[in-house]
Amino acid sequence: LWAMSPYILVIAVAQVMSARMFAGVTANQEAQSRLSSHVQENLSGAQVVRLFGRETYEGSKFARTNLDAYTRAMKLATLRTVVFPLTRAMG
Repeated sequence: LWAMSPYILVIAVAQVMSARMFAGVTANQEAQSRLSSHVQENLSGAQVVRLFGRETYEGSKFARTNLDAYTRAMKLATLRTVVFPLTRAMG
């Protein structure tokens, strides 16, 4: 019975890390999707943006969207640097 106790800990850690990875990947994909949509909208409506003088507003909006995507990607990268070596050590 005591010989099996490390496996319970390994399974618990793997479950927690798996849930965090799933949430991180999902958040990163959503942020990349928002960034892609923003770029596509601005490229298709570039003349309208210029016509109404909204370049500054759209530029700052893009900067915020880009920063969000970058932040989520870095959080995911940090999580991966912990999860992958940990799973290799368990396996």
